[in-house]
Amino acid sequence: MPSKPVRILSELLSRFRDGLRVCPVTCGIIAAAVVLFLAVWIGELLHSDPSEAREMTHLLGAVTSRLVVNLPGLYGPFKLWDGELWRIPLSGFHHGGLLHLGLNCLGLVFLGRLLESRMKWFSYTVYFLTATTVSLVPEYLAGNNPIGLSGGVYAMFGTLLVLRRRDARIAEALPPGVVQMGLVWLFLCIGLTYLEILRIANLAHFTGLAYGWVAGEVLLGTYSTNRKLRLGFYAAHLLLVPVLYFVVHPVWIGRYHWYLAIDKRDQSRQTQNLEQAVSRDPGLEAAWRLLAAIYAQSGELQRAWETILKGLAYNRSDENANRLAQAIWSRFHLPSDRKDALDTLNKVFGEEAADWRERLGISPAGAESPVAMSRDNLIPEPDVGKIDSQGAFQLRFLQGTQQPFPTRDLLAPDVDPNAPHSAAEGVML
Repeated sequence: MPSKPVRILSELLSRFRDGLRVCPVTCGIIAAAVVLFLAVWIGELLHSDPSEAREMTHLLGAVTSRLVVNLPGLYGPFKLWDGELWRIPLSGFHHGGLLHLGLNCLGLVFLGRLLESRMKWFSYTVYFLTATTVSLVPEYLAGNNPIGLSGGVYAMFGTLLVLRRRDARIAEALPPGVVQMGLVWLFLCIGLTYLEILRIANLAHFTGLAYGWVAGEVLLGTYSTNRKLRLGFYAAHLLLVPVLYFVVHPVWIGRYHWYLAIDKRDQSRQTQNLEQAVSRDPGLEAAWRLLAAIYAQSGELQRAWETILKGLAYNRSDENANRLAQAIWSRFHLPSDRKDALDTLNKVFGEEAADWRERLGISPAGAESPVAMSRDNLIPEPDVGKIDSQGAFQLRFLQGTQQPFPTRDLLAPDVDPNAPHSAAEGVML
């Protein structure tokens, strides 16, 4: 007598063969998702290094966020920014775990057997892939990197909500209780995401549902006989062209401009990209340092000085920026240059200028303090360096000793002895 696992496998194969006869495209979609899930799982098992194991989803085509080594803060879906749009629909076939895969496959089985029989196999395939892609796009515009077929599943649900009004068989298979359960889960997912219990692509769910409902009304429902509306619906897909352009070129994201800068051989274009990066996201510490170092290397010391001070104004705990500012200051030899530099410091920091002169080792008169003038402590001019093997710029300092960090922490407010809680008030990094 066959063992229990063998019987279960045999039953699954039997059901799969039956499904192939009724809804072959849906079964093919499920099979592709399962094969991809198994490929990721096997690949992770074969890699003893955890960091290599985590690469499998990326290597098998999903849109994933990447981190540039030695450039803290520079991360993002770099392959998507490079124009690999094919990763968007393929990301739909990836899943984050067995539960995620199982829920989507159950939805596909239940809804696919109802919808696929109403459409030709080619139309159904194009419909599902388009719905999946359309549902994922808003997530990428919002800065998320979703995976999973749930957007496509909700598109099918939306289309069947239209068809159940006209088809008694679908209405019987999709009774009000099931519809309510699908809608409750739609909004429940928002709560699960808000409470950080599960990370769910809610934008994909709502976008997929809306797309499926419109497609159902125009292609199979009330307006299916209106040729102009059908043509308008097909033409509306051309809007994907500009939308996908902004998915690949998210110009509102500072990290995107920084990413463009690390691959530029033209220094003027590189500085433009870095200026865009820090203007859109002033919290990019290393981008400020790199921009200031490039200015310093090109001889624009006053511009480098102003840039690094602005970076410090936004990122006050950045010790590397503090060192770079000291290095740039040490290159001002003429009294007139120091006066201009002090004017810039006063302009950038206002009432805090005296504190920052102390932190940078600058006397009120504009001469370096004894510590800063010591040959052993003088930090030489920074060197930007070349692109390394990882394709990333590394900001390098030549030999020299780090300046002592000031005793006053400009991040924290003064402690009020009469209010002990003031010592624990929020400090924003």
